[in-house]
Amino acid sequence: MAIIEFSGNSPACLKDINRRLVEIDATPNEKIGQHFLVNQEAIDLLRQTVAPGSTVIEVGSGPGHVTERLAEHAAKLYGIEIDRRYHPLLDKISRDRGNVEIIYGDALKVDFNRLLPTGRDNDGQVVASLPFHIIEPFVQKVALLRLSAVTLVVGRRYADSLAASYEVGFLGRLSILTSTFFDVDTLATVKKDGFSPVPGTDSAIVQLWPKDAEELDADRRATVFRHMFLTTRRNSTVRKGLKEGLDAFERSRDGAGFSKRERNRKSRHSTRLRMREIIENWVEGSADQDDELPLNRISAKNKDTINRLGLPSSLLDKPFSLLNNNELRMLYESLE
Repeated sequence: MAIIEFSGNSPACLKDINRRLVEIDATPNEKIGQHFLVNQEAIDLLRQTVAPGSTVIEVGSGPGHVTERLAEHAAKLYGIEIDRRYHPLLDKISRDRGNVEIIYGDALKVDFNRLLPTGRDNDGQVVASLPFHIIEPFVQKVALLRLSAVTLVVGRRYADSLAASYEVGFLGRLSILTSTFFDVDTLATVKKDGFSPVPGTDSAIVQLWPKDAEELDADRRATVFRHMFLTTRRNSTVRKGLKEGLDAFERSRDGAGFSKRERNRKSRHSTRLRMREIIENWVEGSADQDDELPLNRISAKNKDTINRLGLPSSLLDKPFSLLNNNELRMLYESLE
């Protein structure tokens, strides 16, 4: 797909933003990444990424000029804004448009599942303009939501990390996180003069497409990394994450070729066995919630598999969340 490049501000858009800011006597807070998109073509592209009739969660509504455009396609739009100075502007939009609801707070703490339609798997979308310091936790937050797409406006450096794969330029944890859960398209670049105030770097519009569960379950590496990103606590080691991730991969392979009912039955059986193991260890006092099971509790097959990976004990006994890029590269390569 050819990448579009947008440059420069649209005078009417810039005038509109300035009018809104004067109305509430506010200036953008650049410390929290408030650089507002004022290139109309880029705003129109964001609008086009919204499937008509979908539920949209917009993160970073600001003065609401993009919110209004997204709401033209959405059946329901939830705008999330941490800066309450924009309350008068955003509340006016929600009064004028019956399909817009504004939530004031930190997007990382808002329960997105509560906002998405129930009983429908892929009718929700996220559109977010993100400051650099929340990109990784935000991607991790949306990884397992019931979404059809996630569209992000981020700095160009982070867009490159989101879109990178091991084959074309491995860039670290964010690259692995994104490639584990999503297929990625960079739709456009936006030169820094397309924002007000002008940031220090150019940006890009990136779209993330959630991978099917079946696709993740068929890939050992993806299954293990998915488990580590979503369930490994800070004090839970790589060794434990590998064991549990490999167990999950084996369970998914065991279910291949069975009917949905049979897969559910096998899953329930595996869950009961795992719960029994946890209870036995709890009663015997051999493990608590944050401790590791003794190595001899690991199945012989997975113990051998972990040994064959050839990873040093210093890496295996380290929390996954604390791995540096070289260690992540070693782990990634070992699971090929």
